[in-house]
Amino acid sequence: MTTRSDSAMNPVQMLLRFFSSFGLATVVLFLMCVVTLFGTLSQVELGIYEAQKKYFESLFVVHWLGPEPGRGFPLPLPGGLLLMSLLFINLAVGTALKVRKKWKQPGLLIAHLGILFLLLAGFVSFKFSTKGAMVLYEGQVSNLFSSYHDWQIEVAKVVGENEIAEDALVIEKAQLEGIRSDEQRVFTSDELPFDLVINGYARNSMVLPADIPIAQSTGSKVVDGYVIQPSPLDTEAARNIPGAYIAVRPKSGGDETDAILWGFARHPATMTVDGEDWTFQLIKERWKAPFEIQLNKFTHEYYPKTQLPRVYQSDVTKTDGALKEEYEISMNRPLRHDGYTFYQESWGPEGANPGEQVWSQLAVSRNPADQWPMWSCWIVGIGMMIHFVQKLGGYLGRAQRKDKAVSA
Repeated sequence: MTTRSDSAMNPVQMLLRFFSSFGLATVVLFLMCVVTLFGTLSQVELGIYEAQKKYFESLFVVHWLGPEPGRGFPLPLPGGLLLMSLLFINLAVGTALKVRKKWKQPGLLIAHLGILFLLLAGFVSFKFSTKGAMVLYEGQVSNLFSSYHDWQIEVAKVVGENEIAEDALVIEKAQLEGIRSDEQRVFTSDELPFDLVINGYARNSMVLPADIPIAQSTGSKVVDGYVIQPSPLDTEAARNIPGAYIAVRPKSGGDETDAILWGFARHPATMTVDGEDWTFQLIKERWKAPFEIQLNKFTHEYYPKTQLPRVYQSDVTKTDGALKEEYEISMNRPLRHDGYTFYQESWGPEGANPGEQVWSQLAVSRNPADQWPMWSCWIVGIGMMIHFVQKLGGYLGRAQRKDKAVSA
């Protein structure tokens, strides 16, 4: 029997052999363990959200081995996204190259396809899912839900008394987070009669009166008697409140008008340009569901003499066009409709007295691959069951033939 050496293979064959090798799978799985360990440990310093972005949603990451962050020995590593992609390629190429051999073992082939489907589900969820929260008081109706920690600047024209245009222009999170607190960046659009100048952006901040000592020590720009004081990022990403200095520069000429935008501001900043009023605000990214949810009643109960929750339940009405349906959303009973899933997440205000008006917070998820992990587990389970039955049948057949040979 002769075998062809690596030198006799063409580059394509060598590449396929590398990507389908058991050695690559072993290295990838080992590195996944290392990245998972470092990513989990870093959650103490960075928080879950930042650690997830740095270690698990990246192609490459640099982990610092030392007593302090950013100091010590830099260890470059592949990120979780790259490792998962390599694992998918390894399984896909290996399955494709060995498919002829595996026809005699269909269970293993089906199980491999199920694992590939599971990895694909993870990528689709990462790339295309939308997650946020909808907060409702009893009787309130809405189809809007907001991100937990992604902020954007929204610019809208005032079209009537206390009414703004729906087609607002947005400066998205990815554009904002690249701006340093001491950096200026200009945003322009043909739809606006002005350029919007951002003179520094802080992902977490406080707005303070300019005349107090702590504000004076920052040396920050003063606008209407206030300054933005940048703060360290909170390990709980939802607690980070961004702030930005902005200036409106009319394209027709004239002086710039300054303002401060802050995530916790009660009202948007309003400016007049060429006789038209415009609003500017830092708000969390928002999405619209194609149907409305009305909170009819919220129920919260505790186990007797404890603060342990026994019941959190929102009785809601879902309105989709002319169709209205009643639902009960509780901790273990979500509402699923049209690709959206509503979970009972929280309520407030904390410590509300009996009879006091409370709100219900529903976690909203729009994930095209919502049910794919369950389906992939079924596929893997069916494949392993077929393989087990096949192996059991082979074993029983050999044992029967052996008994006949002994009796003969």
